[in-house]
Amino acid sequence: MCTSLFIYDIHPALLLLLTFNRDEFFDRPTQPAHFWPDEPFVLAGRDALRNGTWLGLTKHGRLSLLTNYREPISSADPGKFVKTTDAPSRGALTTDFLTGSMGPLEYLQGLPRQDYYGFNLLVADLQQRQLAYVSNRGPTQPQLLPPGCYGVSNGLLQQWPKVRKGLSALLQCLGVEPSCTSSSTQQPHMQPQSRPHADCTAGPGDRPARASSQPVSSTDSGHDCAAAGSAAGAAEPDAADAAASGLESEKVGGCSSSSGAELPWGALFHQVMGDTRQVAAGEALPLTGVGEDTDRRLSSIFVEPLDMQPGAQYGTRSQTIIAVWRDGRVEQRERYIEREDGQEEAGKHQWMECG
Repeated sequence: MCTSLFIYDIHPALLLLLTFNRDEFFDRPTQPAHFWPDEPFVLAGRDALRNGTWLGLTKHGRLSLLTNYREPISSADPGKFVKTTDAPSRGALTTDFLTGSMGPLEYLQGLPRQDYYGFNLLVADLQQRQLAYVSNRGPTQPQLLPPGCYGVSNGLLQQWPKVRKGLSALLQCLGVEPSCTSSSTQQPHMQPQSRPHADCTAGPGDRPARASSQPVSSTDSGHDCAAAGSAAGAAEPDAADAAASGLESEKVGGCSSSSGAELPWGALFHQVMGDTRQVAAGEALPLTGVGEDTDRRLSSIFVEPLDMQPGAQYGTRSQTIIAVWRDGRVEQRERYIEREDGQEEAGKHQWMECG
């Protein structure tokens, strides 16, 4: 199902900071993020069943991501998801943009969107400073997104409690003050400090650190970042987790950073994208036709394994963070989770064009 939270062009050191949890059946064959042998400039995970991807970027500054729009597929049994290949692959929508040359808005405008099951699709050309969004559910048309903070899960852009809660946590981690309201055009602003917070607020349902590696309109400009979700206590990654997550600053490809900015990688993985808190009883829960119990178990940012079908476990399989600095550095870090053996794998890719 997936959840993505990101800031775009509102941070003094970062052009883009994007986080992404991929939720999927654990028995679906998948490759972690890697540079594709057949498209060597593309860095993305790959669905081995249909060869598409949910999130990818290229060394030329193109980026795309896709989330499903949650809705029952089988009218005969609306309480269950059906794994099917009847419709065209949504993963090809991201792949075709990454390997193509069209501008973001032009690409989205040319898609036969109604041929597919429900989706949200974001595509960007970061060299041209263009980021565009479309969904084939709801009234939205392809649109360019202005600088702001954004989130998308399995409703439309900026919808769902987990998105609003996650954006609040993300902004706190990065030291961006969510001082704006839904009726304001004011941007979030940086707190007076030399670098982003290295520790974030942890709620009672946040995933522990490991040493191993009502809705906002989708036409809003991403400025309604003052999401509910109060602090319950501070948690800082320990030294072992910090080392495993690569919290130390690094030199990339022989080029040094002009910004001097460091990111709290461990906190972003664990306190922001590792939040397992579900929508509580009495709170507004998006009901999508799959059954209230299933909707509730899917309402956390990090979805713990559950049986969506007999013998078919489903949950968060990977967590990815992409950072694009204004000085040209690009880093992608990923935690890839396989429940069959209980192991986590960590991956990291980084590059910079010098001169």
